[in-house]
Amino acid sequence: MNFAVENRPDNLDDYWGNEKTKKIITKMAEAETRPTTYLFHGPHGSGKTTLARIFSKMVNCPEDNIFEINAGLDKGIGAVRDMTDSVAVPTFAGAKKVYILDEAHNFTTQAEEGLLKLLEEPPKDVYFVLCSTNPQKIVKTVISRCTKFEIERLQVKELTKCLFSFAEKNNIQVTKKICKAIVKRVNRHNRDAIILLEKLSHLESEDEQQAMIDQVIIELDEKEAIDLCRILLTGGWKDVAEVLAAIPDTANVETIRLTICGYMQKVLLYGEKNTRAANVLNACKNDFFRSGFSGLVHACYQAVNAK
Repeated sequence: MNFAVENRPDNLDDYWGNEKTKKIITKMAEAETRPTTYLFHGPHGSGKTTLARIFSKMVNCPEDNIFEINAGLDKGIGAVRDMTDSVAVPTFAGAKKVYILDEAHNFTTQAEEGLLKLLEEPPKDVYFVLCSTNPQKIVKTVISRCTKFEIERLQVKELTKCLFSFAEKNNIQVTKKICKAIVKRVNRHNRDAIILLEKLSHLESEDEQQAMIDQVIIELDEKEAIDLCRILLTGGWKDVAEVLAAIPDTANVETIRLTICGYMQKVLLYGEKNTRAANVLNACKNDFFRSGFSGLVHACYQAVNAK
């Protein structure tokens, strides 16, 4: 079990941020009647599935009746089929069941149709919590049946304070300056901040810890570039813009450009015609030293909209 999962909060007192949402779901959990379907949407690493698991316990759902399903694994077709069979099985002494559907926007049309049937006539004592980084892609008929909550990232100051307190609690020797550097590097993502904190926990000096953060910057820039490459080949401008918007200010755009060029070169050398890859390669052929991030955005826009 990784450090972030091992230290995942299991109650609202330990859950960072989103105070308004926490108050609302507390009232819902305490009410005699409550909605059966929820949508927690927000950016990567903001705590959507963690909050879903906490809510499950708040409605007195036993641990073994909490089912976490990743819609991205098979686009949800098999998951919805299995879920349909599962919800029909009565629980012991009327215990609750909660189905947490992670990355719910990845469901295919067929899977969404099956899910919709479940949501239209939900079995007694069964709850569904959809989690998504991209709720716009979920069909409106499913969205309309959900009680929606936007899970927001904490601001730098708030998350730095939380991370420093977490470090003290776990006997990790770091300064507030390092915690702030971590928070900025991971673009205020709770889970990623904890993962990066664990990576440098064995380092004693601040210089060594900062060097580790700098190295992770290079690794994450390459990962973000690969994510961007994939969407550049298949998505429209709206999809590409969403990926670009998630890239932190600290990213090295020249590293991203070079990764994009290498990726598109491999696609073209694979031997099959790919006009989009050629357009991307052409748009990114010049460096971004002067234009910076705006140059990257413009190049991506040109590539996606090239005739």
